[in-house]
Amino acid sequence: MINDRQRQALTELYQGEVLGEAAFDAIMPHLEDDRQRYVVATMLQLETETKARLRPIAALYGLEVTEDPAQRAAGAGLGAELARATWQEKMQVLSDITGGTYLPRYQEFAALAGPEDAEITGYMVEHEASLFEVAKRELAGHTANSVELVLPQLRYPLPVPSAPGIAVKC
Repeated sequence: MINDRQRQALTELYQGEVLGEAAFDAIMPHLEDDRQRYVVATMLQLETETKARLRPIAALYGLEVTEDPAQRAAGAGLGAELARATWQEKMQVLSDITGGTYLPRYQEFAALAGPEDAEITGYMVEHEASLFEVAKRELAGHTANSVELVLPQLRYPLPVPSAPGIAVKC
């Protein structure tokens, strides 16, 4: 059984994925090229798959498995705010949010977890750290391999757009 703080943390993890998914989805139509679309679509895929991974755990503990409309709206609002931002500005915001807010929170949640939830909370730390790393690499100009830490976490990775005939469409 989990305590109230752990229930709150798990709910926040799940709803954080809802927010992230909505933000990346809202940014997609405002990107400049296939490479940027691939990077954001890969992060969107990670948010979607992670949300699905958390859903059975939330249900196991009797938590709400529906999306909080306020979190979806907040994510869409963030994406809309970034519509006119440059790629560097988008990546700076991602770096600030993941490294400054979510990664420390997820580390806190991992410390709260009981042994039965150590695997999922450890994964959530890895998940958020990989998004932070994407932003850091993009900001540093290391764009060729910026999503390499995300890819092993995906069950359904997207095709790389450099292959003939492959493009990520919005």
